[in-house]
Amino acid sequence: MDDEFEGVEHAVEHGGVDPESASLWDNEEALDALRAERQVKTEESYEQMTKRLFEEASPLAAQRIIHIAVKGANENTALAAARYITDKMYEGELGGAKPLWEKIVYEAVSQAELHANAERS
Repeated sequence: MDDEFEGVEHAVEHGGVDPESASLWDNEEALDALRAERQVKTEESYEQMTKRLFEEASPLAAQRIIHIAVKGANENTALAAARYITDKMYEGELGGAKPLWEKIVYEAVSQAELHANAERS
């Protein structure tokens, strides 16, 4: 692969694990890489290293969640991804209130009940 992210981009585009890169994962190699990194960055605690690794991986993880929400073949998985995104976007704005998706569903159900009751009358 020419680009170190090519396999990851393929996985994101296809909503799953890239078959080529999946077979290439080696736990021992990954641990050796972390040990080597730890020797170079001796001032960094395990907690700081973990936080940095998550920060470095977060853009790709966010892109994958968005892809699943928008193009996921499984409706339940796509809904869960969309709900997660919506909750994260409005987490701070709601200040402990129900997640936005619950509010949207509640309003939709309320409107449906109003229309159903109006038709019965």
